[in-house]
Amino acid sequence: MITQFLRSTNPGNVPSASSMEEGQLAMNMQDGKIFTKNQLGNIVQMGVSIKGDIMEGTLFAPSFQIASARKLKENIEAFKEKATDLLNSVDVVSFNYRKDEKKDVHVGFIADDTTSVLSGPEKSYMDVNNTLGLLIKGFQEMSETLTQMKSAEVLA
Repeated sequence: MITQFLRSTNPGNVPSASSMEEGQLAMNMQDGKIFTKNQLGNIVQMGVSIKGDIMEGTLFAPSFQIASARKLKENIEAFKEKATDLLNSVDVVSFNYRKDEKKDVHVGFIADDTTSVLSGPEKSYMDVNNTLGLLIKGFQEMSETLTQMKSAEVLA
């Protein structure tokens, strides 16, 4: 069975409430926007819009789960680089996005200027999964150093 959504190829076109049933989906193919009719009879945009390969807007969700089960992975081995060295090599900056009319301030890094472990093979985005993994490993390294320092104090 194939499900067909209501769709439009006219930029900026939003479906009217009278053209949709509650819970039905409509997509503007040109803008990459998806709409639905909610319980109040209003048309609401779902998620974010896609322009080229860039998603625009703010995505809200109660949580994000990244698939991480062993059965989904292969070539598993310990990460051998020193995470704290990689993390210390990153320049943390504050910035706003050019297209953000409100000019909200964000904190992060410039992908072009950091290791591809954090910013992908083309150094064009922040790889949140890798960044989190490095932060955890960096914490483990610092915890081990602290334990060694405490042991040295006891022996002294």
